[in-house]
Amino acid sequence: MALLCNVEYADIQRYETGKQNITLLSLAELAKALDVEPRELLDFRKFDTQST
Repeated sequence: MALLCNVEYADIQRYETGKQNITLLSLAELAKALDVEPRELLDFRKFDTQST
């Protein structure tokens, strides 16, 4: 994934663990590598486990 996104593997680990904030450019590159829209990576509603 890191190679596809043109970012360091360690950076991806830091994004995943919340130790580093992702830049908009890196978010766009990650979304492109995953073939999704950047907004899909930021939509946490689908992970909400509480019923409303």
